[in-house]
Amino acid sequence: MRKIILVLFLLSFTSAYPQSKDTSDYFTVGIIGGSYIGEGQLYVMNNFFNSLGMELEYFKTDNLSFFAKGLFGFTGNDVKELYDIPDEIILTELMNPETYRIIVNFGARYYLRKKNVNPYIQFSLCQESNYIGSLSYVQDGWNLWQKKPGYEYNYYAAFGIGLNVKLSGKMLFDFQYDIYRDLQGNKFKAFSAIGGFKFVL
Repeated sequence: MRKIILVLFLLSFTSAYPQSKDTSDYFTVGIIGGSYIGEGQLYVMNNFFNSLGMELEYFKTDNLSFFAKGLFGFTGNDVKELYDIPDEIILTELMNPETYRIIVNFGARYYLRKKNVNPYIQFSLCQESNYIGSLSYVQDGWNLWQKKPGYEYNYYAAFGIGLNVKLSGKMLFDFQYDIYRDLQGNKFKAFSAIGGFKFVL
């Protein structure tokens, strides 16, 4: 008799508090763009829009997801700007280098709620790759200066907040802001403000 009463009690409890619909275990992919400002030799031509990329996000649970994103940064290539050469120094036979920046993040994201407007916090590890191509110039008519192409790498821990807005069943708008802490120097050295549209796969 006690067993029957216990079973009836459990059935009544589960019916009174039904399980929420499971919306986990799916992917979103998006096109993102905006501003990434970092320290170092490279400089950006536009502080408001200088990066374009993609993000892939996997929802493990309703509130927890994992993501990978990559940004291609558009950077300036003026030799005087890159190497802080004063304007009064005359450069001839100048060959400006090809330059660009690639930022790759892998991290986790926690959503504070899951409705039409969803704020979240996020943490990621980041590699920043800065490329400066071949360059050469003649300074003051006689001093030839050349440099071979090469990469400079920086590694960061990124801390951020964001907002995800549901536009339809398959389309989302996302905005996120991150600050980047140097893993070697232990200082904040970069930040980004990125937005874009995502699609549920």
